Amino acid sequence: MSAPDRKAAARKAAFADRKLAFAGGQGRAADRLAAVLAPCRGQVLAGYMPMRTEIDPLPAMAAHLGQARAGASACR
Repeated sequence: MSAPDRKAAARKAAFADRKLAFAGGQGRAADRLAAVLAPCRGQVLAGYMPMRTEIDPLPAMAAHLGQARAGASACR
């Protein structure tokens, strides 16, 4: 199997796994993400709009309440 074929097979398998997990619901994913982001609360936060079977970060982002500021430092 060629490298592109292995990559395509891996993507297909990953999508199938995410689809199965997504069917079970988001569970506590947003709570876990919010807990990870908690030390950075009030700092600039970038995110994404979830597509298909991606975890929805929007509830955690809403809980974050980050403020956009010029020259803000990254949270570490």
